[in-house]
Amino acid sequence: MSSSKLFKVLALILGMMLIGKGLLYYPNLQRNLINISLIKSLLGFGNQKSYLFSRAGVSSNVQARALAQLEPAQAEFWLQQGTGDNGRSLTTFELCRLYWQEGHIEEAVAACQAGDIQAIYWVNLGLKAEQNRDYDLALTAYETAAAVDSQSAAAWFRLGHIHSVIQNHAAVIPAHQQALASGYPPQSSIYEEIGRAHLQLGNLAVARETFTEGLRLFPDSRPLHFDMVTLSRQESDWQTADIWLARLLEKWPEDAHAWAIRGEIAWQQDDFTKALTYYKQSVHYRPDVTGYWSGVAQSAVQLEDLSQAAAAYEQIMALAPTQPSLWLQAGEFFLENHRPQKAAEAFAQVLILEPTNEQAQERLANLTQHE
Repeated sequence: MSSSKLFKVLALILGMMLIGKGLLYYPNLQRNLINISLIKSLLGFGNQKSYLFSRAGVSSNVQARALAQLEPAQAEFWLQQGTGDNGRSLTTFELCRLYWQEGHIEEAVAACQAGDIQAIYWVNLGLKAEQNRDYDLALTAYETAAAVDSQSAAAWFRLGHIHSVIQNHAAVIPAHQQALASGYPPQSSIYEEIGRAHLQLGNLAVARETFTEGLRLFPDSRPLHFDMVTLSRQESDWQTADIWLARLLEKWPEDAHAWAIRGEIAWQQDDFTKALTYYKQSVHYRPDVTGYWSGVAQSAVQLEDLSQAAAAYEQIMALAPTQPSLWLQAGEFFLENHRPQKAAEAFAQVLILEPTNEQAQERLANLTQHE
């Protein structure tokens, strides 16, 4: 392309950028400002036939990309016509992206590989999709990145993570293993996700080995401590689960969730005294969680500590004004413990939230008859 033609093309692109924003707000300007025939003439094409079909007409990558922008329906044709090394990688990238946007993943990968396009673009595209919770798009982007560059550690790491998010357990393991093999720095999340995948697949021994190795490398990983608790519970090894919870709480004594799990394990072993102690610790750190107060209430009932159970149910009703199941549970407690006024209040709230609840209807009717 002559220098004069190149100047015209560059001026054209700059002009399009400047007027683009105006076109968004004033669509009627389009027919006055964009004259396709004139642009074709400036680019050196005299008639539509040569413009659309002449394979000898494009003399630079800049020209190819400009024409692809002007005629999106012919974008693939023009991007394939870019010549010379100068700017060719950008033209190839645009062709790769065009294929990808049209859903032609194999063609996109082939184009990127031919142009030695880096995988980082697709990794960043996947990250943005993850932020928007578009996991299907993220998965496709990471798969494209790994196919474009099979040695991209970042691509394999993100691919392993997204498989974990969508619970495609069998695919998590090889992706993260490839990430490590490609030089991705070890981190606790890799061991967490590989171990959990093995756990879900029933490979308990391998899951234990994975979590143990992760804790060796990252001894302060709270999620890995929880993973060991989950593994022990899945094996019905309550003693080992409690040992891991004790270790966790030595490091993070304010973890209300850990205290609640410990209370649940004590309950399963019929140790209601410990269960109550642990649940009280959980509500100490998180007094806003109704589930923890429910643990306090039920443990106190088992120990016949009715005043403490009543106080817990009062908290539950205050925290969960729109949950009929919890109000029903509270109503049954107050009814059984000879507090008809509180019971009637609870059952009435159930019927406000769930007017067809037969149990609440029956209980409230009986209470009304005995007033």
